[in-house]
Amino acid sequence: MNIRYLSKFGSLALIFPIVATSNSPMLAQLLPDATLGIESSRVTPLTNSRTQIEGGAVRGVNLFHSFSDFNVGNGQAVYFTNPVGVETVFSRVTGNSNSQLNGTLGVDGTANLFFLNPNGLIFGPAASLDITGSFIGTTAVSFDFGNGLEYSAQAANPAPLLNINLQPGLQYGERLGEIESQANLRVGGNFQLSGSQLNLSGDIASVGGSIQLDGTKSVVLDAIQLTTSLPPGQTGKTGNIEIEGTDVLIQDQSKLLTEALVNGRGGDIMLSARERLQIKAEPSDTPIEINSSSTQGKAGNIYFEAPELNLTDVRVFAELKEGATGSGGEVRFVADSARLSSSRLTPISVRSYGTGNAGDIVFLVKDLKLANLFILANIWQPVGIGESGNILIQGDSVEMTNRAQIYADSTGQGNAGNIDLEL
Repeated sequence: MNIRYLSKFGSLALIFPIVATSNSPMLAQLLPDATLGIESSRVTPLTNSRTQIEGGAVRGVNLFHSFSDFNVGNGQAVYFTNPVGVETVFSRVTGNSNSQLNGTLGVDGTANLFFLNPNGLIFGPAASLDITGSFIGTTAVSFDFGNGLEYSAQAANPAPLLNINLQPGLQYGERLGEIESQANLRVGGNFQLSGSQLNLSGDIASVGGSIQLDGTKSVVLDAIQLTTSLPPGQTGKTGNIEIEGTDVLIQDQSKLLTEALVNGRGGDIMLSARERLQIKAEPSDTPIEINSSSTQGKAGNIYFEAPELNLTDVRVFAELKEGATGSGGEVRFVADSARLSSSRLTPISVRSYGTGNAGDIVFLVKDLKLANLFILANIWQPVGIGESGNILIQGDSVEMTNRAQIYADSTGQGNAGNIDLEL
């Protein structure tokens, strides 16, 4: 098993199941189970369309709920209450059906919601989240807090005697349920989905946090927009976007945006696959956009890492925008084999239009093929003031065809950068 420690989502570990998943049809109901005894969850309809979840087991700053089935119907709204002092609501599903979420799922307060169903999570087109804090949706079999403390959907154990937060981590098993979403989902903190296969479209936005998508088998993003941003009036670093899977496919007009639109730093974008990472505009003619630029401050960094890496019609920006003071970000490619191509001379750019240095572009690739695209680490006229960035290509072989071009020059005020080829 692999253990991966995280700090941004609070203190928990997720232990994933080694059992087959269920594809049971939707049961339009919320059914608490009896595993919490006298502290069982209580479902209270407030109106024809709004339901409140009360009760549960309070342990320090945590509240635990448990259900045999959990579904939200179209046009329905289901809210967990947020008792005073509770910072995180944990909810598990101990039955054999996936959770079909077609309405609004929320928390009546500022607490985080961590939701676990080993059988799968399905967010329909009309689904939404009303969560001020962070959200984790996972097909793990249990939340593991360390020191022998866990909250398991498989063992259906009582709520752990947990009063403080512990070192967090994700612990992967062999087989997990799938997560699908066609929804526009927005939260006020961190957003995370973890399962075996993630098939996502629509929009996902985090205002004040990061986005993490983790598929032990695959992650497929189809015509999706992922956005991290800062709350109005707040300055600082925009949240990161991190995507990881065995195979990762991003396609069809998708956008990944961590731009700093006010004073501050752009968020980082980290895309990695254990086998293959593909990013392609097909079947649309609109290029994919990956953007961590800054309008006032340092741009974020963008990282691509996989044994096999293919980018087709992808625009990559880690730029310092016009009128801004700061610097461009770094764009880094790490692969055994990488092919970057375009039908329309799309750019990979860390250039500076403002006052500050351009960023660097680094290729650590054994076999690199570039076709019909721009690689730009320059200072742009007439407004750019600073040093151009450097471009490093390190590997065994490089092939440039069909008008592929590399620039580390300066047409503004400042020195040109270096282009280093190490084979």
